[in-house]
Amino acid sequence: MPKGLHKPAHRTIIVQICSLKSGAFRKSSCEAFAFGVLLSLSGGFYLALAVNRLTALLALATLLSYLLVYTPLKRKTPLCTLYGPVTR
Repeated sequence: MPKGLHKPAHRTIIVQICSLKSGAFRKSSCEAFAFGVLLSLSGGFYLALAVNRLTALLALATLLSYLLVYTPLKRKTPLCTLYGPVTR
């Protein structure tokens, strides 16, 4: 049997990924923001369909409070350690 035919498929994929340049998958902050908004809204929509609207609203409210209150507090004050556990 030839040498390269018995390599596991995952080893080949790992080698290909490791050989990529480090900046190959970098996105701009605008693209990252759009991706985050898309994931958040689609998650809320999925919860509304699969569970109920109240669960979706609570999940989105938690997400917004985390993004708009907890994250900015992390840079300004150690009080974020009090607010963080409350929102989770």
